[in-house]
Amino acid sequence: MRPLLLSLILFLGPFLAAAEETLYESQIYYHPNLEEVAFFYGTVHPESDMILRRALKSRPQTKTIVLVSFGGSVYGGIRASGIIKQAGLDTYVPEGASCLSACSSMFFAGKNRWVKGELGVHQFRSVEVDKEVLAGVKKVESDAQYAISDVITVLSDYDLPSFVLPRMLATHWRDMHIFTDTEKYALMKRNNASKPQGNDCIEKISRFIMDVTYSTEGPEDTEATMPTCQKKSQGVIKDNTQLA
Repeated sequence: MRPLLLSLILFLGPFLAAAEETLYESQIYYHPNLEEVAFFYGTVHPESDMILRRALKSRPQTKTIVLVSFGGSVYGGIRASGIIKQAGLDTYVPEGASCLSACSSMFFAGKNRWVKGELGVHQFRSVEVDKEVLAGVKKVESDAQYAISDVITVLSDYDLPSFVLPRMLATHWRDMHIFTDTEKYALMKRNNASKPQGNDCIEKISRFIMDVTYSTEGPEDTEATMPTCQKKSQGVIKDNTQLA
């Protein structure tokens, strides 16, 4: 995934210089017309929580984090979710974007949770072990059980609908349970605020990031270009119905 992340940097480079956009450590992106919105993209790494912490320290006005990730490190996601919870951020998976596996832990931590795109969970397994240990099946199984226990302990603090953990534990780690519209509605039912302002811009940027980061054709073949966005309006976008 690293080459794809580097490719995204190459795509964003000219725009960063021209529009004073900000990219923190190849992981968190800020658009100048969305000052309160952070875009987290790419693989969740063990150090992603610290990258997020440093970005939020530089951008204390951040209120929403947009998630575009196919997952990665179990514990990186858990620790990053704690930072999201502590900062009181809203989480958002826009239409056309995906937040899967370890990324879902970050989504669940949101003060308000908005999801239009794909949100997916499955059993977590410990992949952060020394390669020499992989020969010891009992050790690997033990690490996996600890990882599952830690995930459950953290997610139990996030006021989740009762179906979330069963869906996660019943889906083999080689598969993925993508939440249905009904399930997504239940995840958003507790929201007591409106969607982030500048929603159209957020969806455009998310699709661009998704295309460049996860394109199977490679960035050099994609026709995606950085979308242009207007400065967000001062009005409040009311949408407490979550889904049609």
